[in-house]
Amino acid sequence: MNQFSTEDQSAARVRHHSPWRRAWLSLSGLMIVATMAAACGSSPSTPVVSGGAPAAALVSTTNNAQLGTILVNNKGFTLYTLRGNAPCDAACAAVWPPLLVTGSAKPNLGSSVTGLGTVKVSGGEQVVYNGMALYTFTGDSSAGQVSGQDVTDTWGTWFAAVTKASTAPTTTPPAGGTSSTTVSTTVPTGGTSSTTGGGGGGIGF
Repeated sequence: MNQFSTEDQSAARVRHHSPWRRAWLSLSGLMIVATMAAACGSSPSTPVVSGGAPAAALVSTTNNAQLGTILVNNKGFTLYTLRGNAPCDAACAAVWPPLLVTGSAKPNLGSSVTGLGTVKVSGGEQVVYNGMALYTFTGDSSAGQVSGQDVTDTWGTWFAAVTKASTAPTTTPPAGGTSSTTVSTTVPTGGTSSTTGGGGGGIGF
């Protein structure tokens, strides 16, 4: 008699708690489904570039009244080439920083300019234009300046990278005189390199 009474009591407890258990299981199932739906809904249909918007083009063009259409970096600073594509050592790079691409991601060189590529150098890959290595000049203090145009120094003669030469007439220097500019750049070894720049046009490629 006691045995049946105990079983009857246990069954009654199960029947009493079963609605609550069913409700809890149902709620748990709904939470799992909702979580999965949210995860699926948050998955982008296209890959998202880490860090937000794609990086700006490393190279673009701008118009210079004297030289024509020239190449500039993503900050608007003029890009230069060294005559003969001569080597530029560490001391040279301190004055004429090379335009480098670092990291494993494919660089955005700039779709508006043809002839761009890269070559492997110490510290990464350097951007080239029609095979000519590109550099900026520490003598340019603001975007659009061309202080390095036709400058000759220890490493050679430098020219702004011109894609389309200007058709504007050049200024004629005074009779018997010449038009030139002397630029003094500090070399990291402690000496100075006197560089002379003229008013000639840049080299186009």
